[in-house]
Amino acid sequence: MRLLSLSLTGRYKGLKDQAFDFSESIGQAIALVGLNGSGKSQLLELIAECFAFLERAQRPDFKVKTPLGFGFTLEYQLHDNNNDFGDLTWGPLSQFGSVINPKYRIEVAATGKAPKVFACSNGERFLIPLDALPLPRVVGYSSGLNENLQRSFLKNANQLYEGLMARAGRRKQLRQLNKDIRYRNDEQSQQRYQQNVEELNQRFLRRYPHLFAQDITEIGTGDNRITYVNQLSLIETALRSSTQVYLDYDSAQLAIASLAISNRQHLVQALEGITFNSPALMKLEYDLKSWVIEEDLTRDIKKFIGDALPYNVEGIGPRTTDEEYDEFDLEYLRGKIELNFRDGDVTRLLLQSNLDSDLRMFERLYRIQQLGLKALDPKVRSELKNDNYFGPVKKPLKSKLPLAVKLLELADRDGRVVSYDDLSDGEAQLLQVLAILTLYKDEQTLFLFDEPETHLNPAWRTHFYRFLQQALGPDNENGQVFVATHSPFMISSLHQQSVFMFKRNEDRTIGYRPPSEETYGASFDVLIKQFFGLESLISHSVVEEIRRRIREDEHGVVEWLETLGKSPEKAYLIKKLGS
Repeated sequence: MRLLSLSLTGRYKGLKDQAFDFSESIGQAIALVGLNGSGKSQLLELIAECFAFLERAQRPDFKVKTPLGFGFTLEYQLHDNNNDFGDLTWGPLSQFGSVINPKYRIEVAATGKAPKVFACSNGERFLIPLDALPLPRVVGYSSGLNENLQRSFLKNANQLYEGLMARAGRRKQLRQLNKDIRYRNDEQSQQRYQQNVEELNQRFLRRYPHLFAQDITEIGTGDNRITYVNQLSLIETALRSSTQVYLDYDSAQLAIASLAISNRQHLVQALEGITFNSPALMKLEYDLKSWVIEEDLTRDIKKFIGDALPYNVEGIGPRTTDEEYDEFDLEYLRGKIELNFRDGDVTRLLLQSNLDSDLRMFERLYRIQQLGLKALDPKVRSELKNDNYFGPVKKPLKSKLPLAVKLLELADRDGRVVSYDDLSDGEAQLLQVLAILTLYKDEQTLFLFDEPETHLNPAWRTHFYRFLQQALGPDNENGQVFVATHSPFMISSLHQQSVFMFKRNEDRTIGYRPPSEETYGASFDVLIKQFFGLESLISHSVVEEIRRRIREDEHGVVEWLETLGKSPEKAYLIKKLGS
């Protein structure tokens, strides 16, 4: 995956009528650099909003309610070995012949809701249907409390949540109708039951035409064709998980645990340098009593209960009633599940149930976790339905969920164990970032990271880009990482074509430019002065005191300077004043 360019028509916050060209970037990462408030994070938000909008526009089970209020043009290229259109002899992509991995261009007008999609090759563009556009996955992460980056991800998660709730609500009402008629066999009751089911289906079809379709059967051909509509049935649109994944406190633990099941060796390799890098134990808590849950989500929870083995499952509260047992096939609607990753039987069962895919398990857990949006303020959920909503929103941490991680323990190579919650901020941050990179390394993925190294110690910061490469694989073209950063260590790891400097203009708009000199291998003191406007590498308060003492007693200041810590500035001043 490579994002080649993004052009903005109109205004998104401080960005206005700007074009960003990333086509000359080198390597897997692009650094967005600038002072606080310079606008680098807003570019990440804009990219996320654009891709989230495209998913909503493309999916039949999602809706575009309003235009974004700004226009954009995206160009990107996927690097998928299976994405070869040479075998196509029909359809919109047939004219590409043997082209592998064409570039895609998407144009969206400021007042429009329907994107125009083009496939491009050898300077030519061909209009293709929106549903023929392969979209990358987009993974977001922000280390700050001001998580505006999360908003676009929540818009799509909210659509999935609304769809799951609508379908589950209809099923619940159908079960109630079936319960009411269970012991009534008279004709009048049967007629009333059919009428109630028909009215229920019509009501849901009117309100959610993108989630339900009529159950139609056609018999015969030509003039003899007969169309039959089954009023007692509706076909449900497939509700797959969103391609937009946001890494927060809840989902980070799921990412780490998922890797432990089927890719433990790769996880340990990706987390090399972190002391506690091997998941040892995870305790889950499920609650089906407080939630309206779809049958497939219930099946997922039941599968984890089965994989954990009976001696690792503990019920909470009273046993299920006969009616609840018939519905859920569980002894308890609330319970605890313990997954011991050091138990070979448990890991084998988990591995088999998830088809040898750590990503598959993570997405199953993440899908269940989306029901946690129930904890959002209803007003906020309503705002998220508007595509042009760009206000603040924050998903509660540790929100009440139908399936939640209550404990995650990690072990070091000597077998010592620590709880995930007891890790330092730096350890937890690096674990989160590297785990999600490892999970999606084989997928066409765009990673949007807002200051992912803020809590890291200087040694880890110097190695951060190497950590990224290690998790993705050095020659992996599947993923591209955009990093908003203040770290000179990150900048020194990248060539100038992969670095963009941001600055807030006097009119409050945001400007950007590439560096004028090569950044790869540049020393940190040079980068700090160039990118962050520092005249000196020592504390500003010390600089002010030096100036004051020179003004007051230039001859006696040398003796005072000798008491300072070592620095090039100190050596220079002593030499200058002593000569």
